Amino acid sequence: MGAWGMRLRVWASVALLVLFPVVLMAVLVLILVLFVIGIKYAGQLGGKVIVLAFPLVAAVFATGRELLRLRRLPPAPGLEISPQQELRLWAEIRAVAEAMDEDPPDRVVLFGRVTAAVTEASGRRELLIGLPLLIGLTRAELRAVIAHEMGHLAHGHTRGSTFVHRAHYFLQATLENHDPGLVRRLLVVYLKLYERVSASVRREKERQADQWAARLAGPEAMAAALSRLHFLSLAWGQVLGSYGQAMVNGGPRGSLSEAFSGVIRYSGPALEEEVRRNPRPTSPYDSHPPVPERIELLRRLPVPDPRSAPYLEYPDEPAWSWLMQPGQRLTEVEATQIAPGPSPAVSDWSSVLTRRMLQTHDESAALLMGALQQLDRDAPPTLDSVLRVMAAGHGERLAAPLLRGDTPREQRVAQARQVLGHTLLGAIITLLGQERRVAALPDFSPQGPFRIDYRRPDGHSFEPPLDEVLDDPLNDALEDPRAVGHLADVLIWAGLDLHRPVAPPDRPGGALLAGAVALAKITVKGPARHHLRPRGAQDVLVFDEGILAGRTPPEGRMNPWRALKWVFTPRSHHHDRALHRIQAFADQVGAHPQAWALANGGTWLTFRQISEVKHRDALVSEGQVMKLTLKDGSRVQIETTNAGLWIDDVPRVVAAAIS
Repeated sequence: MGAWGMRLRVWASVALLVLFPVVLMAVLVLILVLFVIGIKYAGQLGGKVIVLAFPLVAAVFATGRELLRLRRLPPAPGLEISPQQELRLWAEIRAVAEAMDEDPPDRVVLFGRVTAAVTEASGRRELLIGLPLLIGLTRAELRAVIAHEMGHLAHGHTRGSTFVHRAHYFLQATLENHDPGLVRRLLVVYLKLYERVSASVRREKERQADQWAARLAGPEAMAAALSRLHFLSLAWGQVLGSYGQAMVNGGPRGSLSEAFSGVIRYSGPALEEEVRRNPRPTSPYDSHPPVPERIELLRRLPVPDPRSAPYLEYPDEPAWSWLMQPGQRLTEVEATQIAPGPSPAVSDWSSVLTRRMLQTHDESAALLMGALQQLDRDAPPTLDSVLRVMAAGHGERLAAPLLRGDTPREQRVAQARQVLGHTLLGAIITLLGQERRVAALPDFSPQGPFRIDYRRPDGHSFEPPLDEVLDDPLNDALEDPRAVGHLADVLIWAGLDLHRPVAPPDRPGGALLAGAVALAKITVKGPARHHLRPRGAQDVLVFDEGILAGRTPPEGRMNPWRALKWVFTPRSHHHDRALHRIQAFADQVGAHPQAWALANGGTWLTFRQISEVKHRDALVSEGQVMKLTLKDGSRVQIETTNAGLWIDDVPRVVAAAIS
């Protein structure tokens, strides 16, 4: 791209941001004109057209109020490190800045993403370094990354970032605060246009910053860092998904940095193969050029004179070796950025994973004991009781309350065996956990995230593992009641007390909540209108057995004052309140929606009564409409305006249940 082409695109992207309020005013004027024309020539059409203006005005006012709260943008989030805390890392950053004839940044922040960045949005020069880069890159590679980011400062790429950030935030927030509909689609087109125009400008800035990285760290170091980013992203995603989710509130914490290093070491070849087979997709909206293109351009650059760059000691050492207290610093980043909350002393991963595993299996065991209690209220919650039911040939009846209500009849036998086997294994592991004879050992290989260590009563591990020993007897017992005795013998051989209580029963066979709709209007036509009489605004809960509607409580209903307040406050505020209201409604109903409907005058509609479901967006009110056709010919319509809230894909749940 030539110099003039670059300047034109810069000015075009800035112009699109500046003109966005003008575009909003133009849309409002257009709606007003259509309103006048509709009133004059088409009667009620004008009233429907003017409804389009209310969500747009609401979105603009809500966004403006949020901007007023952010008159001064806050500092970048993360763990700030001072020169006194991390002398060596700051010395490296200052050396790179001095080589560029630039001032060092005002703040250095460590945060929990696989990236680095510089910004002046808060009015201060801030350098952000991702914790995964400190762990996964060498000193030479991280120097290249730091030089790249400081190159943005040297080229002046971040000047005016406060205006650009606020203007872009105004555009995006207006879009997010606006409900789905025609006007929102127009705003999406405008945002895509801005991103398409500005993307080429941002990509050119990245190429300029790459040249600084090549000059101060060498082209090969920057190319190596770029080639590692996708690999590190996959490894970090595996750590957050498998190990970050294992840390429960109030429980022991594991070191994510330790897990990250383990995944890189033991899953590295598999992740490298994944990178090779599935390179990152590219898009014309990307802010960075494709990595292969950047690497090719770097390798064309001449090798810089080593005397022009600051001396780098131990370039092949891991980048975290620049930290004075790496263990403490990485733990602080995790506690403040990645897994916020109270940060007790870091425990070993076996304790963390074992606690999470036992919590999961305790829930499965509780469900099984609940189903057992529903089948036989006098049966004690033990493995012996479960095995006796299975030996009597009632295994499918035992598992029936655990199945989804929409499971097809031809699949119920296979599903019952699968669910019964899963919950029975959970009950076995729960018993072993009560005796401290089972542990989850971290496994950072592709087969991870952990393997289960089953121990004998004498403390030694089973060889082969107990789950392998139980595999065939358990499958045989699920298929043939006569094989249950052999399964019982194997469990006794393993040292399990079959008469020991497993777990308190969970809610026995109750309905499972699958979705909800807040602040809906329900109309019924046909024969069903004589017994289905929902009045006023309704909150709707969709279970796996049917649909429950109850009157929206007074604090959730619309009145003129709330409607005015709704127009001029952010959607997120109303959605949060609706979510809390729905949660309270679900807690009140519990696992027995039909009983609640009978006791409280609610509307209960089972999926057996429904023959067809249709769903569409309401263009004028910018809400949603779901139409149900009942088997007796009646029609039930559940409709919301843009003040309503649909939680989860309710139409899909209903369609799957009646199919």
